[in-house]
Amino acid sequence: MEADEGTKTFFAVAIIVLSVFAVGFGMKYTSKISDNSVEALWNTVDDLKVRVNSLTENTTPKLSYSFSSLSTPTFEFVSSTEYTRGDGNGSTIIKLLDYKGNNINTTCYEKILYPDKSVYIDWSVMTQHWEYGNYYLNFAVPLTIGIYDQEVRCLVSNKNLSLGKGFHVGNLTDMIENKIDSKIDELHQDVMMSVT
Repeated sequence: MEADEGTKTFFAVAIIVLSVFAVGFGMKYTSKISDNSVEALWNTVDDLKVRVNSLTENTTPKLSYSFSSLSTPTFEFVSSTEYTRGDGNGSTIIKLLDYKGNNINTTCYEKILYPDKSVYIDWSVMTQHWEYGNYYLNFAVPLTIGIYDQEVRCLVSNKNLSLGKGFHVGNLTDMIENKIDSKIDELHQDVMMSVT
């Protein structure tokens, strides 16, 4: 059964309406009617591509579509995870970008816990770097040796995003011993490989 012009027009309009709706909510929209009919791919308003091909004979148009979110931000730590006791200052730095790679302007908070899970720094507002857009919080490196928990929370599109990571505070002599042990292991492996 061949689809008439009215059916083709209806499905083409349906695809465009669904596309506009999806993009309005920051989503990627893909749809297809049959294999060689109306196909739309709309990543952003600037990206709309609509291709209308003729429906083949004996084909009833079948509308299929899918949505995938493009609004999921990039939210990650970019700061150090290793400090020496008495180092002075440490920093927590995070990157928060939208799906297009643009900085997201919002408010972010951080909390840091001691190794025993008591509070080292309670929820504190992070500062956004004026040029790079990263958020950071500077703090005095604690004197207690161990692994610290840190959590960052940011409000993005009325949703609280949360990200956690640990950092380690060690003793300088322990760190030097670990580096020496690591180098000795590397040299030993190199010698063993050259002997065989």
